[in-house]
Amino acid sequence: MQTTRSWSFVAALALVCALTSHSFANSRIGCGRCGVVCSAPCSAQAPCGTCGSTSSAPCKNEPAAPTMVEKTIMVPKMETETRTIHVTQYTNEPHERTITVMQRVPQTETVSCNVTVMVPKTETKTITCNVCKPVVTTATQEYTVCVPHVETKETTRKVCKREPVTKTRTVTVNEGHWEDKTPAADKPDCASCAKAPCRVWVCKPVTKEIPYTTYKTTWEDQPVTCNVTVMKPETRTRTVQKTDFVTEPKSREVTFTRFVPEQRTMNREVTRYECVPTEKTITCNVPVPHVVEKQIQVCVCKMVPKTIMVPACCGTK
Repeated sequence: MQTTRSWSFVAALALVCALTSHSFANSRIGCGRCGVVCSAPCSAQAPCGTCGSTSSAPCKNEPAAPTMVEKTIMVPKMETETRTIHVTQYTNEPHERTITVMQRVPQTETVSCNVTVMVPKTETKTITCNVCKPVVTTATQEYTVCVPHVETKETTRKVCKREPVTKTRTVTVNEGHWEDKTPAADKPDCASCAKAPCRVWVCKPVTKEIPYTTYKTTWEDQPVTCNVTVMKPETRTRTVQKTDFVTEPKSREVTFTRFVPEQRTMNREVTRYECVPTEKTITCNVPVPHVVEKQIQVCVCKMVPKTIMVPACCGTK
């Protein structure tokens, strides 16, 4: 990569030198042949021979055309190449190996030990306790009862009386009468034959005062005699039995069970585990490296020759 950069730098430097020489030659042609060193380059407004001035007179002697020569330079060019490289890849392959594992093996043995057990024991003993004994006695007791008595009592009661009362009121009475009337030709008053007489009621309202009888309600106190039942207390005597409790000591035998500790020897099986080393073969996947070839695309900078036309320098053939 460092060599490629060096070649690129050399080629670029050569190209710059060639172009600089060509421009320098063009700027000096025509002006230097007049015998005057021009300070301004030639242009379209100031052609060759005027030394960069449009007002000055052209040179009498026309400059000769420059001599062009071929020159080969090296130009960088980017290309894509296919290269073969070696790559390391890993493949899982089964592999057997022997390892040592610790396996727990049970071992049973009989162990004797002394234990304390509680053994039930039945015993009998005499105890004395206080017992409540009932004692029945007879006693005279007074009590009060309510006895009903019938008594005569004078009292009053409300009595309702209805008395007739005569009053008057104003009414309107129709004292009309019937009349025989012949209807007119244009206004018949009945549905009979034409111009036949008919009976017509003639109203006569008359206002009159007429008497009527109503009843007035009054309340009066009336004495009455009634029998009333009255409860009167009376004291009586009766004989009752009374029960009293008397505490007396009493002895009795009771049977009870109590637990007594007792030492015994017991045999029991005890299982313990011991770790025993055991070899075991296992299969596992192991990554194995393999070198394989692989094609890749690489971008490469190459220097290729190129022919260009440049003005001939002094002393160049």
